[in-house]
Amino acid sequence: MQAKVNQTEQANQNDIYQTNTNYLIGEWMQQYLDYSESRHVKKTFEEKKTVFIRFYKFLKSKKMSEYSEMTTLTIPLCFEYLQLQYKNRSGNSANKERKNLAAAYTWVTRYLKYHSNINPFLAVEKFPEKKEPRYIPSANDFWKAYHACTEQQDRVMLLTFLYTAGRRNEIFNLKWNDINFVDQTISLKTRKREQGNFEIDIIPMI
Repeated sequence: MQAKVNQTEQANQNDIYQTNTNYLIGEWMQQYLDYSESRHVKKTFEEKKTVFIRFYKFLKSKKMSEYSEMTTLTIPLCFEYLQLQYKNRSGNSANKERKNLAAAYTWVTRYLKYHSNINPFLAVEKFPEKKEPRYIPSANDFWKAYHACTEQQDRVMLLTFLYTAGRRNEIFNLKWNDINFVDQTISLKTRKREQGNFEIDIIPMI
């Protein structure tokens, strides 16, 4: 009896690790977008959705469709697509596409039993980027902008950015229950964490 139980447990274990090598591109895209919509902020989700739309148009130009198997996503094919983004847009754009598509490919191999020995998007080397230095205003420039504001609400917003160092979405999403006048704290909610989980940063008021 015990031997039969052990055999059943072993069969269940084998089923857990069984992989699917015939996964369809359309299934991959739809299920990853469903996952992304539930786990990421709207801006991140829309970025991933746009990448998939652009990549799918490229696949159609190659006589492929949502019914094509994942095994057709070869390194040369992925390189051709990313090289096209680099040529027509920029190195930064190509690398963003590479990052998003590689993350989606890793996701399907990790959670949906699709087996692949290599991620074809990560196999493509990053493209050279031309980055302009980001302007960081000096304290003098900040106060010039502050005093140029004619609306008190704009001044309050600028001071909130200054004294909390909050991100734009964190500040715009503040609610009154995030403000604790008794303990003199402000709670900033962020999803800029691993796995996209919401976390709260407690910021002291000045």
